[in-house]
Amino acid sequence: MQLELNHCDCLAWIGQADVLENLQRYEEALESYSKVAQFEPANEFDLSIKALALCKLKRYKEAFDCCEKVLQCYPNYAYALYCKACCYVDQNDVTLAIETLKQAVQISPRQTKNALRFERIFDPIRENPLFKQIIEN
Repeated sequence: MQLELNHCDCLAWIGQADVLENLQRYEEALESYSKVAQFEPANEFDLSIKALALCKLKRYKEAFDCCEKVLQCYPNYAYALYCKACCYVDQNDVTLAIETLKQAVQISPRQTKNALRFERIFDPIRENPLFKQIIEN
């Protein structure tokens, strides 16, 4: 189902991308993010969400590039760290995933821990004692 939107309405494109991502239609979500970029410079939130979509498409280099771009300007942006940890998990790099999640939790404990409890991307490491420690502390 294609939504008919005013191409200049960046908030609508962002909303469409969010809906498509929730439907796990990541390629289409990335197309919507590209539309947003045509009309306004990407902000830290948009780039982080785009990074998560790229990660779910297993396009890790692009996902890391988005996260790094955000973290260069906003080194304490917890959501970018969270998205970066998602990429690490998908690549089976548990050590870097845990370290990155620790950083995100230090910056934004409640929001990050809540997301960690429900995000399925962390299922492969959910039983790891260090992961459990992040959520419980």
